[in-house]
Amino acid sequence: MSYLLVIPQITDISRLQSALTWWEYADYAATLVVFIGVSGELLAGFTNVFKTKDNKVREKRVTLIFTVVLLVGLAGELTALVQTSNVTSKITEILRNDIAAAYKSAADATIEAGKANERGKELENQNLKLAIKLEEEKEKRLEIERKLAPRFLASRQRAAMLWSLRAHANYRITITRLLEAEAGSYADQISDVFKDAKWDVQFQYIGTLSPPVYGLQCKISSRPDSACEAVSSAFARAGIRLTLVNDGTLRNNVELLIGLKPPYDR
Repeated sequence: MSYLLVIPQITDISRLQSALTWWEYADYAATLVVFIGVSGELLAGFTNVFKTKDNKVREKRVTLIFTVVLLVGLAGELTALVQTSNVTSKITEILRNDIAAAYKSAADATIEAGKANERGKELENQNLKLAIKLEEEKEKRLEIERKLAPRFLASRQRAAMLWSLRAHANYRITITRLLEAEAGSYADQISDVFKDAKWDVQFQYIGTLSPPVYGLQCKISSRPDSACEAVSSAFARAGIRLTLVNDGTLRNNVELLIGLKPPYDR
């Protein structure tokens, strides 16, 4: 199917516009492929649609297939973006040549210039629409990449959390760490912040939770002390969503569960 990536020799604006329309449809198709890849990965990871619940090998294969589909879709979008930009540049170049020729004409200079200006305005409007569309497609791709990327603590978030936590050194916190790769890595980053703040960090390791838990959940005393409030403040300053649960059995301790990344984490 390599012929799909080659534009035929084009010599006029109408054929360029046809080629531009073709690449726009190709971009829509690539976006659909990306959606299928992302949907397939989510279904494979969080449902049993493909009968992968008790078959890790099958789960890995299904996930790999949809990952390949996603990469193909992203490659298609990138190709469509590049080709659309090339076609637009050629349209603009032809327009500029037409305008130059119009200005050089003798008797019909005024009429030709007027026509060229009209065509210029029309193509400027088309270029503006294309620029807006390309920017929207870029934002969509960035959004997909962000949703697929694992969670991580930025340096500013670490600094904000440390500012709230350092005043309560040696306070005990129990962190529940899932063995799932993304959640485990995120838990390690958060636990490092508490360690840097000199808290007494304890760990509880769990393979999976049923039903699954998403995001961060924190159990604190029903009568929270200043350290409990510092935990809530730390995550708020870092811009990290934290669900607080009051537990009357807790005393001088905080329990923090680092759950799975929400499918559409904001």
